[in-house]
Amino acid sequence: MATTTAGEWQFHADGPATSGAADVVEGHLDHLSLTWRNAVCSITVSGRAAASFNEATKQLVIDERGFTGDLTTSGVVGCLGQVRNGQPINLSMRLQLTSPDGDINISGS
Repeated sequence: MATTTAGEWQFHADGPATSGAADVVEGHLDHLSLTWRNAVCSITVSGRAAASFNEATKQLVIDERGFTGDLTTSGVVGCLGQVRNGQPINLSMRLQLTSPDGDINISGS
């Protein structure tokens, strides 16, 4: 399915980070919004998700499990009745990040 993003996601660190460039910083994403579409189905998933950022690999890992309701579906069209609006959903994915300003490092506590 084709994937598009919307809005401005915000990463919040839940743990410490050093001034180094190789931390894996645990946290969460607020304002996450993803839409998947194909010929028979369209789903938008939005909300807050557990995530971590690996400074060395520049990967943002989203790993929201347990159908907690932190992420829910909306704008459901089609999908053979398998997904409904307002349904809690799990999401696991890796995103490779790049920045025109160079390295992405998080510091502070």
